[in-house]
Amino acid sequence: MKIIKHQSFLFLFLACALSSNAQLYLNTKTPYQPQQKNYTAPPQGYSPVFINYVGRHGARFQTSADKDTLEIAILEQGKNAHALTSDGLTLYKLMQLYANIEKDKYGDITMLGVQEQHGIAQRLQVENPTVFNNGKLLVEMTEKLRTQQSAHEFLSGLKGYDTAAFTSIIFPAKVDSTLRFYDLSKPYKSYVSSALIKKHIDSLTQDSRTTEVTENVCSKIFTKRFLNYFNSGNNLKANNEKRQINAVTFITSLYEIFASMYDAAIEFKSTYPEAIDLFNKIFSAKDLQWLDQLNSASDFYEKGPAEDINGIQVTIASPLLNNLIKTTDSAIAHKNYNAVLRFTHAEAISPLATLMEIPGASTSSNSVYHFYETWKASEIIPMSANIEWILYFNGNNYLIKVLLNEKEVALPLITKSYPYYNWTDVKSYYLNKLLLINKTK
Repeated sequence: MKIIKHQSFLFLFLACALSSNAQLYLNTKTPYQPQQKNYTAPPQGYSPVFINYVGRHGARFQTSADKDTLEIAILEQGKNAHALTSDGLTLYKLMQLYANIEKDKYGDITMLGVQEQHGIAQRLQVENPTVFNNGKLLVEMTEKLRTQQSAHEFLSGLKGYDTAAFTSIIFPAKVDSTLRFYDLSKPYKSYVSSALIKKHIDSLTQDSRTTEVTENVCSKIFTKRFLNYFNSGNNLKANNEKRQINAVTFITSLYEIFASMYDAAIEFKSTYPEAIDLFNKIFSAKDLQWLDQLNSASDFYEKGPAEDINGIQVTIASPLLNNLIKTTDSAIAHKNYNAVLRFTHAEAISPLATLMEIPGASTSSNSVYHFYETWKASEIIPMSANIEWILYFNGNNYLIKVLLNEKEVALPLITKSYPYYNWTDVKSYYLNKLLLINKTK
């Protein structure tokens, strides 16, 4: 009942948000929207018999209080120094309200996240009634509570099932080589902390456009006197300790909080429009676009195509791709499950999409200034992002269709019936790719 009660509120205010430029620049915190409504009919005689699903958790609160307490501490020092503008004072009050809403909920999915998971499940069931016909479902989750909450809400969105139909597995982090493989690889951890990535991020951070955005935004919040103090290398007290914090740190954290407010629209209730109006006043569309690119850069190089689509940041997803192949084969051979449903994180979805060579997710770039032209985190790994493998059978042959965020995608193979591909061709292609990856390790 709670979801229905808030539904009209959500649609009203998110509709306003979606019509604004801001919604285009929310990076990985972008609320989920299905990317296609009408689908290509399968070849005559084929019907869906099995679904392999990998999904990111639903829209969530921030994962920790760090950014909230940092921003509030800085704004409070500005307030005490009588150095906040009128908008700055309003921001200070809204930040306190938002932090209070998030209290004890950090990392949890929001009510919007609940609706996202319900919607995906319901659409999947409507489109594939021959799969979701009370057969058995295997449900896999990471140890993070938000993936378990997402799995619960996804299953709640399915009609006609009881708990006896679900076989659930929660993978402990120390052995989770399928859904949190990025936590177990030393070479990958070395890559993430490498000078290569730091060089790219520093290029954007030190770019004149970052300085311009920082000055634009801060001038609407602080007086010039406080800004001079802010940028003179003085220590400011935040999170119960004195830290050297500059205006760029303040602005990038504020941007992430701004983006996360869209995911907590329902909890924010009547204050949400006021908050979005204020942020749209403080951040211009141009400012947000640059901050989105700055924020996206780390995602692109750490878990996207980066400079090499066969790099460690992509091939690290090999266990997940291998698992998709094996479980599809097992469903064909043993009819053991109607669907395998996995709930994980953006760090798994993005490299899998690149490894599969899905268009839009698999174009590398040596330039931190040009990757943004072909790769958008908001399109590949928004909240509740998902990859669906849907298997079809005609009594003799199996075809497979792949969707990214519910949009039919092309695979790097030839087919006479796009977007449907012969399963044996898809399996052979990806197994050969995994074999080559293993040989180069």
